[in-house]
Amino acid sequence: MKFLVSGHSYLPNDSDFAIIESYAKKIQNIFSPDDWNNIIKTCKKKAPFNVIQMTHEDFFSTKPLENSITNRKVTVSGCPVNWLKMRWIKLERSKSHIIQFKYDHNENSEFYAIDIRKFVAGRPQSLKNIDQPLLYPKGRTVTSEKRRDMMALLKFIPPVKQSYFKNLRTNRNDESLHTADEEDIIYVADELITNNIIL
Repeated sequence: MKFLVSGHSYLPNDSDFAIIESYAKKIQNIFSPDDWNNIIKTCKKKAPFNVIQMTHEDFFSTKPLENSITNRKVTVSGCPVNWLKMRWIKLERSKSHIIQFKYDHNENSEFYAIDIRKFVAGRPQSLKNIDQPLLYPKGRTVTSEKRRDMMALLKFIPPVKQSYFKNLRTNRNDESLHTADEEDIIYVADELITNNIIL
């Protein structure tokens, strides 16, 4: 994974976003994620974007992985680690507990190495055997305040476009939920990903 210098680099995705933004300006009204879905699908005539609509079952928690490793401040050789200055990170399946990195893009310079395994008695747990539960097992929720705000804006949205907002769910454990009989609603239209673009 190579990381470019902020403000001094250009990625192919920059032109993709420009195409989407330019096309979206021609659309009079955009009311829901489904509208953005259609815009991204149709904005590029040649080699159109492949839009994949993701659900809550596509997102997993990284917490178990985080609890199984250590964020070290020094490399294997004892040099201080500066994460913000890294420009190149290399991961190898055969070295699952080692993060290799460089502070430049020089092909000839050597990689530093960070050992992220926890130093515990016995054989360290293999990362591939760590179970990762769903990040949102029952789907994502919104706060009751956000739901109320959205419901107040429904009068400005055509009825045919209102189902997304009416199907949002609040968390029953939300401390800000004041009405006991307020119905739960869930994100029906989930995150969209197009090529390397996540919306």
